[in-house]
Amino acid sequence: MNKVSDNKMITAIIYHQSDAIRFLKERPAVTRILALTPDARAVLLDVGIPVLSTLDVYTDYSHLRVLGRIRRWERDFQNVLKQEKGLGLAAKETLRANVYLSIACAARLWETLKETGPWLIPVSEQWITTDKQMEAHILLLEKIAKYNPRPMMIAKQPLAVLVQWINQCVAKMLANRPSLLLTNYGYGMESVAEKITSMKSPLYTFTIQNTTGNWKDIAIPLWTLWKAIRKSNTGVLIVVPQILSQTVSRVEKILGSITDPILQCGINDFQQFIIHEAVVVDGLKQDLKKIITIMDPKHIWANYLKWDSDAALAEVGRHCNVETLLISHGTHTPMDSACASYAYREQVEGVLVSPLADATLVQSPHAEAAAKQFAPSLKRIRSHPIMWGYRKIYDCPPNDGKRLILHTGTYKYWYGTKPWIFETGDEFVKGLNSLVVATKQLENTKLIIRVRPMFGCSISTLEKLLPESDHYEIKTSGTFLEDLGKADVLVSWASTTIEEALHARKPVLLWGGSMRYYHLTPRKTYPTAEDRSAVYAPETEDDLAPLLASILNVHAGRPLTNSELHGHIWPPNIPDVPELIDQLNETGLINSS
Repeated sequence: MNKVSDNKMITAIIYHQSDAIRFLKERPAVTRILALTPDARAVLLDVGIPVLSTLDVYTDYSHLRVLGRIRRWERDFQNVLKQEKGLGLAAKETLRANVYLSIACAARLWETLKETGPWLIPVSEQWITTDKQMEAHILLLEKIAKYNPRPMMIAKQPLAVLVQWINQCVAKMLANRPSLLLTNYGYGMESVAEKITSMKSPLYTFTIQNTTGNWKDIAIPLWTLWKAIRKSNTGVLIVVPQILSQTVSRVEKILGSITDPILQCGINDFQQFIIHEAVVVDGLKQDLKKIITIMDPKHIWANYLKWDSDAALAEVGRHCNVETLLISHGTHTPMDSACASYAYREQVEGVLVSPLADATLVQSPHAEAAAKQFAPSLKRIRSHPIMWGYRKIYDCPPNDGKRLILHTGTYKYWYGTKPWIFETGDEFVKGLNSLVVATKQLENTKLIIRVRPMFGCSISTLEKLLPESDHYEIKTSGTFLEDLGKADVLVSWASTTIEEALHARKPVLLWGGSMRYYHLTPRKTYPTAEDRSAVYAPETEDDLAPLLASILNVHAGRPLTNSELHGHIWPPNIPDVPELIDQLNETGLINSS
């Protein structure tokens, strides 16, 4: 244990809930605690010494400093990627995306630790004290890496030859059938496949998945083979990667080009994961090429081209003259400032735009504007939402006479940091706290908070950190669509549910733990019955309650009109899945649009 002068304030840094519980048991001598997650802070509420949240040290200005450091890294890193000719585009995209997450995490932690030391950090069975920020930084990054919630792709399959043989048998059986390759059946892709089947289209839709390393790699292709024999219109094939040592060396060389010592700390702790993902993606191409060459699909439809087998599939499709259409599974809007534009670029890359895509499907006027802003040369095809907002919202009975506010949102955990445009865990909790306080002032009103349990902020943590009141409910049961059907207004920060609410003709109020960013341009003045808008935001926290009251007064029971939704949703004459499939069957899709 390093010695620190007795007259200095010592800050214990607690990241995980288990470390917070251990602190309560062992009670090491410190002056204060900095809890890096809401889960940790909830455990330490009654510890008897000051407990800081990251909001006490990590401000909007800190977000800007992180972006500045990332921008300096990116210029050099992109040049290194271009110069590396032995690595495929899919592997490069995977590498860039994972490196971004790692360095953003490292840069955020560095800014959070500033001026809070000396530090006491739990490591294994001991507590390490240090007054060196770099040492504290390294120790904490090791802990964050340990709890990285993203699983690694599986590279090994003991029966790889058998799996590949089954795949080729299926591919040969389906070689004469027109086929559409979907990257997965997640989000709205399953709905696309179901609509194709209901249309009695001759198209066969299938997906390709990376190996799982267990018996499913055999069972899934066999099941697909059986379905093909029975003339089913859907199927799943498994691809097995080929790991090459020269690919490992190339990725290691690229990572070694990062010279910023702060960012290099992030690379060091996530290096195994970063290298593994890029190498596996590059290793999938050989097996993918065999399948695609035999089946010769009409098109590839992808909802994600950021990494994994999806990116590899698009790269192989390009080499085999099969075009890829990118259909985002999320919301995207144009940015109105240089800072937001730079931060948001990473969010759209591989989701709305991609060098691996031949065209992107823009599912709202906002998506079209964003795609034009971030990739003006990429072909854009208009469509009604088919990846989100495609499910019917049913009229719901009155809420026992109460007006209903629905909050839906998310935040980015440490190894998922997206500075400026997304909330941190503590910002998420702060925004909810102020919303609970504001809605308590409203008569005849209930607040529903729909949450997905995420790493660092559990449901029990929210129950501890939010004020006690009977006017709101934290809800995980039922469905979002059921609650949206009942809601009079939706509140969120930056979520796909914003555009889903607008498609359901519900007004939206933008609110969170900061007012540095607006996902859409909001109206900040109070509406009247004759003068309403679709998207609102308060000028200050004090305006939150009266603005919500005004919105409820003029919007409750009165859906948004076509004129109020102008610029937010497409008019009825824009294509939907049936029209897109007809176009694909008759004349192709990307080249003819």
